[in-house]
Amino acid sequence: MAMEYELRALRDQIREKSIFSIKLQKELTMSKRDEENKSHPYMLHGSEALGSYLKVQPRSGEVPQVSKCSFQWYRLSSEGSWREVVSGADKSIYAPDPFDVGRILQVDIVSNGKKLTLTTNPIQLLQDLEAMWRHFYENLILIFMWLSLR
Repeated sequence: MAMEYELRALRDQIREKSIFSIKLQKELTMSKRDEENKSHPYMLHGSEALGSYLKVQPRSGEVPQVSKCSFQWYRLSSEGSWREVVSGADKSIYAPDPFDVGRILQVDIVSNGKKLTLTTNPIQLLQDLEAMWRHFYENLILIFMWLSLR
């Protein structure tokens, strides 16, 4: 009986550390991406979530206005190894759709013959749905851990 409680406590610790580790990895990736985007003359404005929109804006008045640029939005694969064109997304503004949730988006901006790329963080669900999926994922981890110990 005491061994079961110890195993349960160990499983809880592993689960907490796994969740914390995943969270830290995501924060590190987002921080690196934010640093890369800061060096560009354009920035993305808006919420990186379903139901919102992203808009390319100049960081200063010293760069060409967005009306003089061309755009193409892309979805990155979950591994980030390839990207696909988002059909019809060739404006300075883009509203993420359900296919974008959990994926990273990029927009190529061509201005004065020069191309630069801005990258988002993974597109999120709305807060309530995100909490529901997080709870589901945590329970799924617990089930796999329990099955692996049997």
